[in-house]
Amino acid sequence: MTNRNFNILIRTPVAFLLLATMLAPTAGAQAAEELRIDHSIISSEIADHAVLLRERALLDNLSVDIVESLTTEVGPRRIGTEGDKRVIEWSQAKFRELGFDRVWTEEVILDRGWTRGEARAEILSPYPHNIVMTALGYSVGTEGDLVGELVEFKSLEDLEAVPEGDSLKGKIAFVSYSMSDFVPEPGQSEFVGYGLGTRARGRGHVVAAKRGAEAIIIRSVGTDNNRYAHTGSGYGYVDDVKKIPAAAVSAPDAILIQNMMKRGEPVTMKMNLTSEITGPE
Repeated sequence: MTNRNFNILIRTPVAFLLLATMLAPTAGAQAAEELRIDHSIISSEIADHAVLLRERALLDNLSVDIVESLTTEVGPRRIGTEGDKRVIEWSQAKFRELGFDRVWTEEVILDRGWTRGEARAEILSPYPHNIVMTALGYSVGTEGDLVGELVEFKSLEDLEAVPEGDSLKGKIAFVSYSMSDFVPEPGQSEFVGYGLGTRARGRGHVVAAKRGAEAIIIRSVGTDNNRYAHTGSGYGYVDDVKKIPAAAVSAPDAILIQNMMKRGEPVTMKMNLTSEITGPE
C-alpha cells in the first residue's frame, strides 16, 4: 500500500463563523440565553461573540466574497487532487488576509482515492431519451453498459420497506424524492428537506444492493430546476454487501422519468459510469 501525504488546514475559525450564521438575529447574552446555549460546551463569551459576528455578517458581503474567491481561484477541490493542494494554500492565505494570527496545517495520510470519470445514460423504452447523469461521490463504475428496468421509490424509507434479498434483482432503483415538495412545519427550516434528500444519496446504494438492485439513481438534491446533475458523496460501501453503481440525474430528467412511469409501461435505462475507486479495497 502506498500512502500519500497531504496537509489540511485546521478550520477552527470557520466553526465560529458557521455558528454565528445559525444564531437568531438578536445580540448579546440575551440572545444566547434565548437560544438555550449549553455553556458547559460553549462559553458565554464565545456565544456572545458569535452573535456579534452574525450581526456583522448581515451588514456586509464578506461571506459572499470569500465563496466567490474560492470558486473562482480554486474550483473543484476533492481531497488528494491538485485542487486540494490549491485550496490549502488559498485557505492559509485567506485566513491571514482576514487577520488570523494562528493558521497552520496538519499532516493527513490518504491511502485511497476516486476518479469520477464519465457518465452516460439513456432511456431505451418506452420513449427513447438521453438523460443527464453524474456519478455519486466514491461510486464504483458500471464496467460497461448496465441495462435495467427502473423501479421508483419516493424516498429512502420507501426503498427500505422492500424486503431484502432478490426483490429488486436485475432492476435499477430510482429514488425520486424532491426537495421542492417538502413543506416545513411551523418553525422548521426548509433545509430540513435537504437533509431528508441526502439520506438516499448517502446510503441508498447499500440499501438497494441488499435488495438485489444492479444500481441506484436519485434525483439531484436541491430546489433547482435546471438540466444539470449534481451531487455529493455516498457514505461508503459495506464489506459484505455488493458494491453497486450510484448516480444522480438532473431534476428535469427525474420528472421526465416519472412522467413515463405514469403511463404504466416498464421504463428501461442504459447507464455507463467509468468512475473508479483507487487504492486498497
